[in-house]
Amino acid sequence: MDALRAQGRIVSEVETPHEAIEIASRCDLILLEVASSDAWKLAREVLDAYPTMPLVILGEAGSAEEEIRAFDVGAEDYVCRRTDPAVIAARVTAALRRRRHGEVLRFGEVTIDLGHRTAYRFDERLRLTALEFDLLVTLATHPMRVWSRSELLRSVWSESTEAMERTVDVRIRHLRKALGDDVSTPTYIETVRGRGYRWTCPPVDRT
Repeated sequence: MDALRAQGRIVSEVETPHEAIEIASRCDLILLEVASSDAWKLAREVLDAYPTMPLVILGEAGSAEEEIRAFDVGAEDYVCRRTDPAVIAARVTAALRRRRHGEVLRFGEVTIDLGHRTAYRFDERLRLTALEFDLLVTLATHPMRVWSRSELLRSVWSESTEAMERTVDVRIRHLRKALGDDVSTPTYIETVRGRGYRWTCPPVDRT
């Protein structure tokens, strides 16, 4: 969806149930268009497999009955397909914000408090800029995903920022220093030669 991409979000579009289930583990949110009984079945399957995944239903009818059905399935929100794309994008952003508020992620020695936008190593707060915190969250919430520099620029930096790919390298270097990460034997951020960066530490738990 162009409106979501205009916000700097990375959007992956799939057409089959198998593709949707396969890609779900790498997503922050699923926007599912339901125009058939099979699509409603897929909504249940996605939430059975990933019960904490924010799911926004993009409905065909825009009726109260269909909206109630979406919430009964377990969706985070319901939006009619004919709604202005900018409004749909805003509802997606709101759904992500609601799910993220108050969430705490733990990775080895590192704790990330999404609600308070703070991060700690052991009990010491990391001194991160707002942008570095966003970069940390982007990497950490997608363990083992390889991010190219251009993808990180689109996801973390605003469109108005004339950032270059070397800017990503500088911020990654600052982030590694804050995390106490060794570039030669990384615990958290690994450089994937010729491709970009990825977060390698699995989450301990979530609250």
